[in-house]
Amino acid sequence: MKQETYDLLEQWMYQCMLDSAHDREHVYRVLYTALDIAREEENVDMDVLIAACLLHDIGRHYIPIDLYNKVEKLSKEEVEEIRKHTVYALRAEKSVYFPFFPDEIMPHFRDVATMHHERYDGKGYPYGKKGSEIPFLARVCAIADAYDGMVSWKPYRDSLSKDEAVERLLAESGRQFQPELVECFVKCRKEIELIELVMTGE
Repeated sequence: MKQETYDLLEQWMYQCMLDSAHDREHVYRVLYTALDIAREEENVDMDVLIAACLLHDIGRHYIPIDLYNKVEKLSKEEVEEIRKHTVYALRAEKSVYFPFFPDEIMPHFRDVATMHHERYDGKGYPYGKKGSEIPFLARVCAIADAYDGMVSWKPYRDSLSKDEAVERLLAESGRQFQPELVECFVKCRKEIELIELVMTGE
C-alpha cells in the first residue's frame, strides 16, 4: 500500500474517533492481531486487510460516547443503538469518503465494518449471516476485535486475563468464530502478546 493511501485511511479513522484515544488504540491492536492471524492463511491481500481493520469501527462516531462509558447495565434500546455502529459505518463513508481511495479497498471496508459482529453460527448482527456467508476478512477481524475487547478494561467490567480470553475464544470456536481462524490465533498468540507489550510500553 502506498504511504499516501495509508495516511488518508488513518486520517479518516482519526476524524471518526476524535473523542476517544482508547478507541483509536483499540483499532491498532485489532489491526495488528488480525495481521498475525491472516499470516497463517494463504492468498490474503494484507493491504486490503490493513485498510479494512483501520476503519472497522468508524461507525462508532455516531454513537453517544456516554453509552460506551456507561457503568450501569444498558437497556435493550441502548444495546440496540450500540449495535448500530456496524451499519453506521456506511453513513460515515458517505460523509467523509475520499473518492481517490483504490477501488479494491472500499468493498472490503464495507464488509468488515458492517459484519465484524456476525457470528459463525448465524446468531450475530446486523444481518444474521453465517459461515462462509460472512466475508473472510470480517471473520478474521471478529476474532481480533473480540480478543482485544475481552483483555481491555471497560467502564462496566474489569478486563479478562489473556488466558481467560483465549479460553473463551476456544469455547466459541465453531459457534461465534470460524474454528480454523481460532487455531491461527492460538498459533500466533506469542506474537500478538508481544505487540500488546510494545503498544502498552510494559
